[in-house]
Amino acid sequence: MGILSGLLAAAVLLPPAPGAGAAAVPAVLDQFERVCARPFWPGFEPCRIPLVIFDGKRTWLFRHPAPPSEFAEFPGNPALRTYEGRHAAVRANTSVDLAGVSSAAAIFQGSSVDSKTLAALLVHEAFHVFEGKKHPGWAANEADLFLYPVEEARPLALRRLESIALRRGLAAGSPKLTAGWAARALQARRERFALLPASAWGYERGTEMKEGLARYVQWLAGGTEPLFPAAEFPASAVRDRAYSSGAAMALLLDILDPAWKARLEEKDSAFLEDLLASAAAAAEPETFERAEVDREERRAASEVASAAADRSRRRREFLESPGWKLVLEPAEPLQAQGFDPLNVERLTPTEVLHGRFVKLANSAGSVEVLGHRCLTESAGRHPLFEGVRRATIELSSPPRIEENAGTLRISADGLTLEYRGGLTSWGQVYTIH
Repeated sequence: MGILSGLLAAAVLLPPAPGAGAAAVPAVLDQFERVCARPFWPGFEPCRIPLVIFDGKRTWLFRHPAPPSEFAEFPGNPALRTYEGRHAAVRANTSVDLAGVSSAAAIFQGSSVDSKTLAALLVHEAFHVFEGKKHPGWAANEADLFLYPVEEARPLALRRLESIALRRGLAAGSPKLTAGWAARALQARRERFALLPASAWGYERGTEMKEGLARYVQWLAGGTEPLFPAAEFPASAVRDRAYSSGAAMALLLDILDPAWKARLEEKDSAFLEDLLASAAAAAEPETFERAEVDREERRAASEVASAAADRSRRRREFLESPGWKLVLEPAEPLQAQGFDPLNVERLTPTEVLHGRFVKLANSAGSVEVLGHRCLTESAGRHPLFEGVRRATIELSSPPRIEENAGTLRISADGLTLEYRGGLTSWGQVYTIH
């Protein structure tokens, strides 16, 4: 999943809600069967891609050619198997290697959206399997996300105007007006990219190819969530926004150049904005009212001004939150082995707050955190990828601690640690050195 594919757990946004029951999964698979044969993309056959799904209670495996032995047959459906609990292969919505077969993984836990929406999510994840085999160059360097200049107001205002233009192009109702708003969106993008470092716009372009096109096929399969929220996205939600901008450009291309997918298959090094620029080349860009431009500039300036204070507040709230904490202060920096890029936030130039999942390791051991917050402090110039000198994990209850021959084993719901080191405690804080 990108240059740092081994470290990532890509996710698709779904509305949080009370958990869907286990019985929902067969219904979702029935809906998936109804849509998976549609011609979403040249050469993409989601019906032939194995699916692995965790619903909060058990893991379901569908159409795997060589199911691992731990999966039991499901009565009445030879293509379906189950495993009690969360299988180790399922950590996020992404593509995974399961018993040597590329499979689409999804987590339904915490979402009660309807079966049509969840089936569309499965098409999204199946498209990642297709991309990984056919278009491995559709990727972004996730290390660049942590260095993206989200504190600058002018590029943010231009991004918001670009999103408005993309949205108006999709709602225009005529190819001429659609082309005019597409041209206006691209004009704002060129002006915005001129203000950003190459790593920033390179990250956006790569994510639009990888995740934006997956969001596009999800939309075609029946996804119902709006591409852009009413207020667009927060300044720091660069990755989230690229899902939507990529899907929006693909949908505009469907209107302006129906043969664009075949051309992209022939030359997959092109970016979506290049194809859209060609399709809208003859169009006169539409214009914004002066009041609209002023509004977005004021809003961006206000948001950027308050962002630093908000990050400082979130850092303080994390460190002062009640409950137990486990702190790792290793002599040898820990290295990131996995994380969820949709649930991370850079709070300071050296600190990253992981909201859902992170795995860290060095020669002395490893720690995996799932469903708890973890604050990492960098050992180098990059906030995460030059090693971690300190990791602070928030826990809701005291962990279970075992020690055998100098190796610590610490566990809790969502926490697994095995480490050769010393342990000290003070109140509700456990520190490993």
